[in-house]
Amino acid sequence: MPNTDESSKSGIDPCALSDPDIDVQLDSLRKKLTEVGKESEMLNQEIQALKKQSTPNARYINEAVQLYEQNSSHELFQEIVKTASELGMKMGKLNTNMIEESEQMKTKRVYSTEIDLSAINPTKGLSNVKLEDLQEFVTIMKSM
Repeated sequence: MPNTDESSKSGIDPCALSDPDIDVQLDSLRKKLTEVGKESEMLNQEIQALKKQSTPNARYINEAVQLYEQNSSHELFQEIVKTASELGMKMGKLNTNMIEESEQMKTKRVYSTEIDLSAINPTKGLSNVKLEDLQEFVTIMKSM
């Protein structure tokens, strides 16, 4: 019920304001307001708890963002592609050099004037030569 002092000052009849339907509605609204106030307080407490939990997590997130910015994955990928390309070129050069050196060694063996004459027995041929060495010699000769 409204205060009679206030109603008399404003010139409103107190009996006119004491409608039971309005009182029920006001009581209902007061209860809802109280419930909303309690719920608001609970939500504020949850917000505070979440803020306390998120503070350490925010630090980790900031660190992760800084690391990402420092070492962008795109930059890392570009560096990997560049390194792989350089590695491929170096391996190709190495392979070419090994093939050339192998060919040079084969050529030197074929055209070498430094033949071990003690290994040659005039009646038996190359008596001290191993079978693998002869097979390698035949392979070299066929490839030329």
